[in-house]
Amino acid sequence: MTEIKDEECSACHKKHIDTRTEIITPPLDSKPGHIRKAIFFRCEDHINCDADEMEYLSLLKSMNVKHEELHFDTCASPHDTIGSAVKGVSVTHKPTGTTASYNNEKYQSFNKIRAIQKLKSELNSLSFN
Repeated sequence: MTEIKDEECSACHKKHIDTRTEIITPPLDSKPGHIRKAIFFRCEDHINCDADEMEYLSLLKSMNVKHEELHFDTCASPHDTIGSAVKGVSVTHKPTGTTASYNNEKYQSFNKIRAIQKLKSELNSLSFN
């Protein structure tokens, strides 16, 4: 079993100083409305990041992608109502031009995470071809 004291920050490669369990967006292959818990290791730079930010940064770290390499847009969602914010999210990986979008969740932050999860899957399939 890995020693928790030796873990690095979930968002970067620095040594962690705090461990926090949070409810986060479930993986793409789970049922809608499903929740899951995750343990985030946070360094001094990321100590104040919320669960959505940590999940986002953790995904970027796992993909070896920098935030500057991504372009985000909004797109229509079945959860949009008159006068509400558009909740669907589209993300483009600038170096490859690969795009993924997601709009099935009620919250834009969850759609953003799911779009990045789809993008990660797309980029992984590109690397195997």
